[in-house]
Amino acid sequence: MKVIQIMDNLETDGGVNSVVYDLCQAQRVLGADVSLIGIMDRGNSNNEQVQALRALGVSVHCLGAKSKPDALLRYVFALRNLIYEISGGETVICNLHLKLSVLMGTMAAVGLSNVVCIETYHNTYHHYWLQYNLCKFMIREYICVSETAYKEMQLRFHTPKHKLCAIPNGVNRVGIRAQMGNIKEGKSETVNFVSVGRMSYEKNLIIPVQAFAQMQKENVTYTVIGDGPQRDELASIAKGHENIRFLGSLPRTQVIPAIAQADLVILPSLWEGRSISMLEAMAQDKPLILSDVPGLRTVFDESPLNEKESFRVCRFGYLVRTSDVQAYINCIHHFAEHRELWPQMSAYVEEISKQSDISKVAADYLKEYKKFM
Repeated sequence: MKVIQIMDNLETDGGVNSVVYDLCQAQRVLGADVSLIGIMDRGNSNNEQVQALRALGVSVHCLGAKSKPDALLRYVFALRNLIYEISGGETVICNLHLKLSVLMGTMAAVGLSNVVCIETYHNTYHHYWLQYNLCKFMIREYICVSETAYKEMQLRFHTPKHKLCAIPNGVNRVGIRAQMGNIKEGKSETVNFVSVGRMSYEKNLIIPVQAFAQMQKENVTYTVIGDGPQRDELASIAKGHENIRFLGSLPRTQVIPAIAQADLVILPSLWEGRSISMLEAMAQDKPLILSDVPGLRTVFDESPLNEKESFRVCRFGYLVRTSDVQAYINCIHHFAEHRELWPQMSAYVEEISKQSDISKVAADYLKEYKKFM
């Protein structure tokens, strides 16, 4: 079976890119003839993950576009020619990820009867209604990365059920655990918390930053990994608070060890599909503070908070009211004061994490592809 995974770029600092890299590797191990195409070149198109895929036999290409407008104006026919060259005229699955790749992939496939376009719907996309309706005639199936994304496709776009499939995201647990590095024996008096995500409105990092800014004199630290439009605002709130630090964007090989050094991972998002940051934390058995949104709590089959709850102690960690600073402070205090709960929380997270291994996800994808061969 020939499979082409297409994504916007070949960077290593994005959650979707991490999924696609892992998916390529796992599908190759399962015997598929896999190629990967990145549309834009941001100067890191021959990174460690690309090299590892090539060593495994995955054909990796970068079109070299410098921006999204440049890609749409100059590279659609280059993508079309590359798809045809890889396919050799045989039936090929083109699995498209994110808005640019979906738009260019469907445009490039027009008139190529041997190409089957499948879109992986990763999350809520702004201003997507027009593009969805332009591309839907070329998309044979939508693979949704969570039940939340599945329901959104039904309610927002009225996608017929026969074109929908839910395959929850997964991660390479073995690979992640190999990258964790050496973890210090024993626990220090200081309790370390971490978040990984883009510094943007929907990731809601402003709430935990405000919480930790009120806890400077306590033995808790907060590390944020990522960058984005809210960086200056967050830095202003954290100014003078030594217990808060920002590491900026890091390659995945550095993100995993940074998570490993934390005691708990915070995901304060206003909405999520199937968070890769959460899955990577879970692969390291880390307890979690999750905002009360469906894409996060449903991973653990947790019910929403009721009107009287600002937060809830759960088997995985804590479910917290999304924009309640005091609720976050209460969660942090509770975790720091009840270390006896840590092993139980870690064990439960590990148990759930094993259900999200990328090998199972890759097999489910291949099963869906076979329907169109």
